[in-house]
Amino acid sequence: MLTTIIISCFVLTITGLPVNINPELNGGGFEGDILFPPNSDTSRGAAFYGNYRRWPNKIIPYDISAITTNDRTTIINAMNQLMYDVGTPIPGFVFLGTIIQINCLQCYKCSCSVNVGETTCKDDSELQCVIEYVENNYCTIARTSSNSITFDHRPNSDLIFLESQHYLRAKEQIIYLESSSSWHAPIVKEFTYGCDWNLCNTPRILSLLPKGLTFTVDSNLLTNSLILQPNETFTTCASCTKCVNSTGAVTCATVPCSGTCEIDDHLDDPVQHNSSCSFQFTSACLNEKLNTSIEITGTYYMDDKKFQTGEIDIWCRKNNCNDPPHVQTIQRNITFITEINDQLYFRPQATTSKPNTGLLGCYTCHCDRAVGSDDCKILECTIEYQDKSYCEIVRNFKEIPGKEFIQLGHKKNLYFIQT
Repeated sequence: MLTTIIISCFVLTITGLPVNINPELNGGGFEGDILFPPNSDTSRGAAFYGNYRRWPNKIIPYDISAITTNDRTTIINAMNQLMYDVGTPIPGFVFLGTIIQINCLQCYKCSCSVNVGETTCKDDSELQCVIEYVENNYCTIARTSSNSITFDHRPNSDLIFLESQHYLRAKEQIIYLESSSSWHAPIVKEFTYGCDWNLCNTPRILSLLPKGLTFTVDSNLLTNSLILQPNETFTTCASCTKCVNSTGAVTCATVPCSGTCEIDDHLDDPVQHNSSCSFQFTSACLNEKLNTSIEITGTYYMDDKKFQTGEIDIWCRKNNCNDPPHVQTIQRNITFITEINDQLYFRPQATTSKPNTGLLGCYTCHCDRAVGSDDCKILECTIEYQDKSYCEIVRNFKEIPGKEFIQLGHKKNLYFIQT
């Protein structure tokens, strides 16, 4: 086993950058040290994914330096039994020093392409994941509109109202179709799975993740609040920027408008948001004539089995339809109907739902491609260690039409709310 792995983690703690290491340097025993013969079952254990990280003859490096002391003791005792009692030592098994406990979080980092409408990688051979050691981050899995999935980590600071770092989070859009005078089913713009224990954003759980949270709002409520009636004329929008705890006493000015009314919710914007209020927003008139739609961001916390709506943005063409009370009325009537696989609720007993303050390892990489193309064949992911973060996989559908971007990495949690 190796002690030098602690040096890599120490460097990452200072710089926050991945360190590329050739595992065959210094006698071939740096990054992982349990060596298996060519015919061994390489699908078991915590091996690095993909040919990119393999040594010659299909030998796979295993890293046991950042697991618990009890787990390491179990592994070492089993090796000793093979070595001394059974007489069948593992080839290449050499002790190079004493294993040192590392206070880091590990996350997978890589990405892969997916077919439209599916939730798993198109070709598992694309996954060339590595492990990154991070502090102040959490692990992520994300699906985005560039037709890809990304395993990475994010800093803990980029979400303000985050009650737990083990969650499912979706941004979905509901559009009004004037041709049929009806509301379209929710379109998933971005879906994220977040978690905060070592290597929790493993690509193996992709098939367990839902496509989205499938938000629902009573169509009559949306129509009455946002759609112009035949006997009405659209002439004005609400116009104001405020930060309040309740919209009950909010009075916005009205301005002439022939384009589109908009209300932009700044709930999770650390620049716009003021911690002294619970609703930060901007209502305005846009010159462009846009389709009536609402965009909802909601989070389901796995540990507490609790759903919470976040930002709600609205575009509409009815007099003062961007008035703040409309947003909170809609917010109170949002539900989700997605079935969640029981395995996603798993959290190791050694972890807690409180924010991670030590180093956390997350996979970090990304991939984007056009829908229907065959790009992103090789994923050269790394493992980054950061503090005050958790791992995340994010799939983003919103940046470029017809494309999907998937990213694995850390997310900062400086604004984590302890409950």
